[in-house]
Formats: sequence, structure tokens, C-alpha cells
Amino acid sequence: MGEVISAFQMSGLPENYTLIVAEKPDAARRIASALGQSSTGLKGHPEYFLCPGKTNYVVVPAVGHIFALAPTYSKRDVYPALDLRWVPLSLVDKRRKDVDKRIKAFKSISKKASKLIVACDYDAEGDTIGYNILKYACGVKNVEAFRAKFSTLTNGELSKSLSEPVWQEKWPMAEAGRTRHFLDFAWGVNLSRALTECLLEAGGRYTTLSIGRVQGPTIHYIHEREVEIRTHVPVPYWHADAEVEADRNHFRMDYSIHRIGTKVEAFLVKREVEGKTGTVEEAIKSQFMIPPPPPFNLGDLQHEAFRLFSLAPSQTLLMAERLYLQAVISYPRTSSQQLPNTIGYSSILEGLSKQETFKSIVLSMLKGKLTPSQGQKSDSAHPAIFPTGEFPYNLEPNERRLYELIVRRFLSSFLEAEVKNKYFLRVTCGKHAFHTSSTTTQSPGWSAVYNVNDVRQALTLPPMAEGSKVTFISVEVKEAFDSPPSRYNQSTLLERMESDNIGTKATRAEIISTLIQRGYVSGGGMELSDLGFAIVETMSKYLPSILSPDMTRSIEAQLEGVEAGTSAPKEVAVTGVDQLLSCLRRLEANRSEVGKAMHLAAAETIKAKSALGPCPVCHNGQLIMIRSRRTGKRFVGCSNYKRGCKAVAPLPQKGTVRAARYPCKTCGWPVVLVFALYGERPWRLCINPTCPSKVTTTKGGAHGGPVD
Repeated sequence: MGEVISAFQMSGLPENYTLIVAEKPDAARRIASALGQSSTGLKGHPEYFLCPGKTNYVVVPAVGHIFALAPTYSKRDVYPALDLRWVPLSLVDKRRKDVDKRIKAFKSISKKASKLIVACDYDAEGDTIGYNILKYACGVKNVEAFRAKFSTLTNGELSKSLSEPVWQEKWPMAEAGRTRHFLDFAWGVNLSRALTECLLEAGGRYTTLSIGRVQGPTIHYIHEREVEIRTHVPVPYWHADAEVEADRNHFRMDYSIHRIGTKVEAFLVKREVEGKTGTVEEAIKSQFMIPPPPPFNLGDLQHEAFRLFSLAPSQTLLMAERLYLQAVISYPRTSSQQLPNTIGYSSILEGLSKQETFKSIVLSMLKGKLTPSQGQKSDSAHPAIFPTGEFPYNLEPNERRLYELIVRRFLSSFLEAEVKNKYFLRVTCGKHAFHTSSTTTQSPGWSAVYNVNDVRQALTLPPMAEGSKVTFISVEVKEAFDSPPSRYNQSTLLERMESDNIGTKATRAEIISTLIQRGYVSGGGMELSDLGFAIVETMSKYLPSILSPDMTRSIEAQLEGVEAGTSAPKEVAVTGVDQLLSCLRRLEANRSEVGKAMHLAAAETIKAKSALGPCPVCHNGQLIMIRSRRTGKRFVGCSNYKRGCKAVAPLPQKGTVRAARYPCKTCGWPVVLVFALYGERPWRLCINPTCPSKVTTTKGGAHGGPVD
């Protein structure tokens, strides 16, 4: 530690300075820029900044959480583990030795600081990071310091918030965050250990299993839907539509009874209408308006990004956070759909007008009154997501799409309603009635800017008066069947979690990703695996409370009470632990039965996840993904290896690898999809290292490019 202190002394720190705690290096750089052009990196530490002036500032960043919870007893097969403490992250994750120098820096610099300001993101996680740094790195006993509150990383807002920090003696958001971390860790670690031990005792191979107070209800939603789908009995029905002619105009009309119960009834309609003349009973013209949508909150943004770009909610959150760190959008972890006028509508629009994509739109908006559409949801910490007007640089393709989506949603919220004209026709022929309608846009309003809806060719209907005659040229009868409910996708599952208040805006996407990583569901259609079924059915028999949203909702409400200052953190933690211990006792009492239920399902799921396709060498085995116990590296081998098949191939060591389920057209070896850790489309790769189709460049190719 002496080396760290001497390094800072040599860097020329002034005698009187204020230490600013930033959450990440990019945020520290923004803060330093806002404090003065003369900001310089400290000697040997380019991410730490000295900002001299009337008030001397030293900005030191964390890298997110640099402290983590860990049991005081280190053996991983021991539970319940409830004696938890906050320790440097490097003790939990051996790969994170980088945090040690940051902890030492906070400790040494804070000793001579005349003032401490926490400038982490203003939410429960940011407060938790800042609080832990003050308590465990800086050694602030009563954890009292100044707090800077901001929603964007623009120079103007940062400068204002740092010049007017709020003295904070109590940290309710940090207490809520720390209590949530404690409960999530206690539930996750203890139930995971218990389930894994049950599996191993039953003779199963080691597999990380988990269930928790948020995972439980979430996977139960998927299970309920999967059971509905698999037990669905398709009931046939018939419907009819007709081609009609009026004044040489041809168009189609639907029979007014959508579901005709029998084939005989359906063909009776055809026989009694086809070739006959009908009468227009109703010809109704109406007009309606669609108001502009409110600006995005995090959930709305994740839904739209999934619908439009097929981005997983976790990918959207990562990209939104990166855009925030570049100061081009406001803080994304918000529930609000409202924009206060204090954010400066005009200045944001003036900034956006310098971007060619939005220039013409914005210049016309600046001439009118600026009143945005406001949604119902609010957030006490942050407004809805909005662009700052700063120019974005070096954005990846998906980041660019997401950024433009946010800007267009923001702009559209200030525009007029979209005006639509609807034309409805009802025609009768004897006792049978047919109808059709068309909708056209009279004035696009906001939709001209936020033009992200499906563009379909509108049906053109001729103007007709009531009593007019039409000819039924033909009637087509079609057989159909009741459809089962659709499986959840990541967006609709996120929506279900939101509606039931399961998890938080910041953790829901992570929970969904965990279910996929554990092999409980597939990533695409969220289809429940054998292991997912075994988890839910075993829990429903022995621990039904873990699958119910009621317990989770109750804990969430109590945590919200901690944040609001109306609930005591220790009482909430004790209640959560009591519920956990009750679950563990029931699990322990049925240890053997639980293990047997997990054993077979886990083996089948592991086999399915690792299988890539038939072996093209021996033609009997399966090529599977294998991880070396010695090196930890993954590669491809044949399941017939012990019988002499030497088929082997390398695999990328980073990212998630999944079977594409089709062979290479050139050599017949399996093709895999490699998913990068951050937001890009999967890379398509033939695993045969000697495939003739492979090229030496890194750009696309028949079997070496991104999936279209």
C-alpha cells in the first residue's frame, strides 16, 4: 500500500482537494471534463483525474461493484450460508485482481481529502456502490458524505450537480440495495447448493442448478404456458370469405360469423350466397386519432428493441448503458414515462438539429410549442429516457439503431396525433352477412417520425351508399383449427414479470438470461427443457411457495419500503431469511426424491446442449462440445471417441456457442452460431478446420459470417 500512496504523492496532489467517487472510468472521464479543461490523469493512473481550480477535485472511478458478498465459511458444499460479509471482489472472483488497486487508491486519497462526493449513478445500485466504497475503502464510520444527483453525463448537468451536492447522512437507496443483494445472494447460493447436492447424491454429474425468489415465479410462468401448449387439443372450425364486385371494383369480404361450427354449415353459406346479389346495409365512415406515444422507460425500450431488432432485453440494457456513458442519452434504468421541462427541450432539439438524420424534423419542431406526451408511470429518481443532444461517435450498428429509436420516440412525443379514416361495409345476402373495412391515414402526425410499425397495403374500397347492390362472385370455405397459446419470448416474459411486479427494472433481463444459461429454457422460443420441467415439477411438489409470485411481491414491497424509509432493513432481511430456511428444511426432508427427479433431466439437458450434429467421420457418433478439465478450453469431439473415432475441431473460446442444426453445404460438418458477449448478431461458423469454403479474411463468407 505504501507504493500506492507514494505514487499519488509524486503525482502532485494539492493539499486541499475534494474526492469524487465515480462509478466507472467512462463516467469519471465525463465528470473530469465537466469540471475543467485542465483536468489531467494522475501519474501512472490515467483513469484517475486531477481537476485544479478554485476547488481542487480528484476523480477516482470504480468499475461497477468492487465489493461483493461472500460467506465467512468458504466451503461451497456447506449450507445454509447466512453469515455474509462484504469483501473485495477479487476474493470472490480471482480474475478481478484489478479492483485491489482501486480500493487502495480510494483508501489513500480519501485520507487527505477535505470533502467526499459520491457521483455514482443515482439509483439503488449506484448508491450501494458508493456507500460500500465509503464504508469499506475510505473507512467512513458513519457513512456520511455529499451526493451528486444527475440523470445525464452532459457537462452542463454534471457541473451543476457537482457544484450543488446534497449532504447525505442516511442512505435509504443504498440500504435497499444492500438488503436486496443480501437476500438475492442468500436465496441463490443456498438453494443452488442444496439442489446441486441433491443431484450429486443421486449420482448425477455436477451441474449448476438454481432457483430463487424471482427465478421461481418466472420459470413457473414458462411452465404453465408450456403445459397449455402441449395439452392443447386443436378443435376444427370453418370460416368463409367472398370475392365481391361492385361497379367493376373487386374486393374481398369476411363472413360475419368467424367460426362456423361444422363443414355442412360452411358449405351451406357458399351454396346460398355464391353468384347471388347482396345489399349494402351499412356504409360507415369514421375518423379516429392515435395520440403520440410517451417517451421510453427501460421496459418499453426493451420491448420495442426486441420487436424491431430482435435484441434480447439484456442486450438492450447493455447498449443503453453504453449510450448513457457516452452522454448521448439519459440514465436508462428508469420506470418513468414522463419528461419534466427542466431537462431543457429546446436545447436538446438544437443539439439534435446538428445531426443530419434529424435536422429537417427538428428545425420544423423548434417553430412550434414544445409539450411532450406524458405517460402514467413515474420514477422519483429519473425522468424517462431522452437524448441529450450530444453528437454520438463510433456507435456499433445495433447501438446506432437503438440510439435512433430513442431519438425518434423522444421527437414523436412532441408531435400531433395521427389521424386515421376508417370505412366499414356490411353487406347482406338473404340471412347471411359479410363485412370488410379499410383504414387510411389522413394525417401521419407523430408516426411520420416514429415510423416503426408494419407497413401494409391498405385495402381500397369503392365509395358506396346504403342500399347499393354487390355481386358475390365466389365464396371460399377454409378449414382451420384452434391455435395453442404462443410461447413466451424474452419480451413477452419481461412484460409478464413487469405486470406481476417480479424483480426490478434492472434485474428482470438478467433473470431471463440466467434461465437460458442454466439450460432451463432455449433462448429463442423460450421452450422449457427437460431440466426446466423437472425443476418446476419438483418445486411444485416440495416447495410450492418458491414458484408463487406472492412471496416475491411481498419482499419487493418491503424493499421499496426500505428505499422510502418506512421499513427497517434488518426486519426485511430477517423475514426473507425465515422464508428461505423454511424452504431449505422442506428440501432437506425430501433430499433423495429431489435428487432422483433432477438426475435424469439434467443429463438429458446437458446432452442436448452439447450436441452439434452427426459425426461426418465415423457416421455413428455425435459431435459434441467438450471442455478440457486440464486447460478449461472447449473443443469439438466425437461421442465415439472411446471406440476409435478421432474427429476433433477447435471452437472459439469466447461467446456462447449453439448448434445451428444444419450442416455445412460444402463439407457436411455441423455449423454453429457464435453469440458475442455484446449485442451483435451471431457469427455463423463451420466447425471443420479444413472446410474448403473457409477464407482467411474476417468478413462474411458462406460459412464464416454474421447471420443475416
